[in-house]
Amino acid sequence: MVAGYDPKVAGGVTVQLEKLDEFLAFLADAPQSEPVLSVQEHLHSARTYLLGAMPEELRLSLRMAEEAIHGIEDWRLRKRSLNLLDRVRDARSTPMM
Repeated sequence: MVAGYDPKVAGGVTVQLEKLDEFLAFLADAPQSEPVLSVQEHLHSARTYLLGAMPEELRLSLRMAEEAIHGIEDWRLRKRSLNLLDRVRDARSTPMM
């Protein structure tokens, strides 16, 4: 193993990045509103923090995205967004083999 490189963590980052990108693609097709734009902004920040190995900032951005999701009026969009956010969070906690 290369010093400082853990393939299990790196794999989790890759999967979480994929989930973030899926979520952003989903929101790109959603009707634009202030809450949706806010969620997108927080997810873009989360993506940057994930790539920069800044876990505290990543968690904060995901928490802020969740708060913004609760402002989405369309309950189907809100429910799907919360589900996608859970998938992003779960991807990081799933060790890769």
